[in-house]
Amino acid sequence: MRGLLIKNKAEKVSLSAYNYYGADFKLNVFDQDTNTYISQNLPMVEGVEPVTAYSGACTESRTKGQEVITVDNVGDLEKSDRIHVKNYVYGVAEISGNDITLSKALLEDLVGNETVTRVGNMGVYSLDLAVATEGTFLIQAKDSVFGLRHSDAITVSPKSIVEMIDDLGTEIEENQTLIATSTNGWKVLV
Repeated sequence: MRGLLIKNKAEKVSLSAYNYYGADFKLNVFDQDTNTYISQNLPMVEGVEPVTAYSGACTESRTKGQEVITVDNVGDLEKSDRIHVKNYVYGVAEISGNDITLSKALLEDLVGNETVTRVGNMGVYSLDLAVATEGTFLIQAKDSVFGLRHSDAITVSPKSIVEMIDDLGTEIEENQTLIATSTNGWKVLV
């Protein structure tokens, strides 16, 4: 996730949940100083890339926990593609003939007639977060599908680092001018 946000400016906060496609993350922002939530249950959206359509069907039943499914055709599926089978999205680890080895075990039983489609789920979840209060806060993303949690800290500043450096540069220039134009006879070389 991102560590520095600018007050009242919506900025992208993201997390990666490798091999957990189709999760349902909600983000909470917690203020430790006041022991309260500033925001709760903000929905994070999974990044989805465009993919070429593929559709096949499982030809054999499988039980939860197995890692290989058999389909009627693999078409142009490739290793590292993501496929939707019944209610979940899986990564493709290997393809051998019409057998597809999944990147993680099946999360449910298959009866052998489920449709298999290629999807663009990336396992990267994000949202635009704006916080109206300066300070340091805890943020926690909780997923209701797989039970995943990710926590981090963010600092909310009134200005960006670039703006703070620009302001510092302006202050230095103003002080140099003030010193150079001093009328007391002293000159300071900077």
